[in-house]
This record gives sequence, C-alpha cells and structure tokens, in this order.
Amino acid sequence: MKKIRLFLLLVLIVIISVAAKKILISGVYDWEKIQVQKNNSGEVRNFFSDPAQTLEKFEIKAVTLYPGKDTKDYLVEKGTDELIIIKEGVAEIRVNDEPKTLGEGSLLVAFSGDKVTVTNRKNSNTVYYSIRFKPYQSEIQKQTINSVSPIS
Repeated sequence: MKKIRLFLLLVLIVIISVAAKKILISGVYDWEKIQVQKNNSGEVRNFFSDPAQTLEKFEIKAVTLYPGKDTKDYLVEKGTDELIIIKEGVAEIRVNDEPKTLGEGSLLVAFSGDKVTVTNRKNSNTVYYSIRFKPYQSEIQKQTINSVSPIS
C-alpha cells in the first residue's frame, strides 16, 4: 500500500511540475507597451523569453545602441540559434571576428558557439531585433551530442 501511495505522489509531483511550466501563447506585442531597460550602451526591450510548444527557449528583444556603443563579444548559447534584423540605422556586426556592415532590413544568422559583436559606428541610434530559439532535443539527439568527441 505504501508503494502505491508513493507512486501516486510521484505522479502528482510530475504533473504539477509540468503544468507549472509557463508556455508562450500566441499574442500581439506593442512596441510602446514593452518596458525599456536602459544601460551604458543603449536600451533593451525584452518582448519575451519563454518556452513555446516546439521550442525549449524562444526569446525576442529589441536593442537600441547609442552612437559609438557596442554589445561586447558574446557567444551564442549551446544548442541555440540567433537571428538579428536591423530595424533602424547601420551596424557593424562581427561573427567569429569577420566584420560586415549592415543597414536597415538586413539580417544576420548566427549559430551555437558563434562569437558575435554588434557595434554602432554612426552618429545616430541603431536598433535591431534579436530572435533566439532553442528547439527541444530528443533523447537520441542529446546522446549523440554528448557522445561526440572533438577530433584531435
């Protein structure tokens, strides 16, 4: 009898933890209603950063870089891809130390492990969207990634 109670308690805990996980739902996001966070380089509007039905992580933010400012180098998180779309202005974007100058409407795709820097070298603000997504991995994918060893 104690084993059945313990089993039911474990099942209940699993159900509650799965139900508590916040999943992003379809919606509309108004630029003017997104909270602005100011920093030394400019401003950031975090639209959301949540799991979705098919993504472990789905994050969209808008970054405003003031003239002469940059994002500092960062690595795209393991298992994550990033899409950057230039909304306003011009940006110098370095991916793995290769510079490119991009204007409005241009985009960049960076993959897991890429080193990225976005710099505003102009006299006006640069605004871009950063869209990051990380799909759920199956157990087979996790085993494959963890069992691959680097080639010497």
